[in-house]
Amino acid sequence: YFYYIILILVYNVSNDRGSVHSLGSVQDI
Repeated sequence: YFYYIILILVYNVSNDRGSVHSLGSVQDI
């Protein structure tokens, strides 16, 4: 169960970084 929570946290961090890059690309344009 604890391991499952870690996977979710890592997945969320990955999505957050992706969102930041996406927003950065839009701002650059």
